[in-house]
Amino acid sequence: MPPTAQPVNLTAKPMRHPTYYFDDGVVVFQVQTTLFKVHRYFFTRESEVFAGMFMVPPTADGPEGTTDTRPILLPISSRTRRRGFLSDWLSGTRLLTSESGPLRGWLDLLSITDRYQFSNARAAAISAIDHIGGLNPIERLRLSKKYNISAWRSSAFEALCQRNTAISIAEAHAIGLENLALLALARENVRTQHFQSQLGASQPQPAKSSLSQSLTIQAQPVPIFSFQRHATQPQPPTSGTMSFSRLVDKTQTSSAAPYNVDMVKSVVCEVFKVSVSEVSSSNSPL
Repeated sequence: MPPTAQPVNLTAKPMRHPTYYFDDGVVVFQVQTTLFKVHRYFFTRESEVFAGMFMVPPTADGPEGTTDTRPILLPISSRTRRRGFLSDWLSGTRLLTSESGPLRGWLDLLSITDRYQFSNARAAAISAIDHIGGLNPIERLRLSKKYNISAWRSSAFEALCQRNTAISIAEAHAIGLENLALLALARENVRTQHFQSQLGASQPQPAKSSLSQSLTIQAQPVPIFSFQRHATQPQPPTSGTMSFSRLVDKTQTSSAAPYNVDMVKSVVCEVFKVSVSEVSSSNSPL
């Protein structure tokens, strides 16, 4: 016999579906001198910031974002405003499934989604930027600190450890003191191990647990830092120049003796461990 349908209690209060009960309300944003009136659901679902904002009880003047006279102000630059990404993002029509488009547009979107904690859109922007490529290591390292993207920090360190060009003063200011000190440690150790392997040294390589011991070798075939005022350095014949002001990646390494990629990754990983250890020690009570 077919199962008997259970009777429905029509007098009971129905429950809202947790996913498919949409909030069809709208919200008004102001960016520079332009007003946007868009569906609120996208912002409530995707952003912790906006979800919390919409739950705040309205003031005596009424809730923000409900009329043209009381819009929610978004502090977005006019440069970002001119790009189509902003309109698509505000309307929710950009589903962020495509990784095409200009690099600068995705960087603008990363800035917005990071500020307002749109976690899914932020991850999509990072993926698109990785797919498009073109960020030089210095810019990648600077942005990794700004947006807390550890993968960009590692890849930037690995590229800079293999770069023949010295770190300029302008670049040092851009990446910060902590990254500068760690980069010096990593570059010196990479070069020590690289030239030992090229010379066929018979002495054993330093253990990973004693990275600082490998820095006692004084030979330094390539300068680590430059104290010249210019952002570019005189290049050896096999190396190109890189302008700090450009986003395009101009990193080049010596074609005569390329670095061992696995060795570079290992050194960078160990340097980060040293950094964490030092931070933990400095924060521990005396």
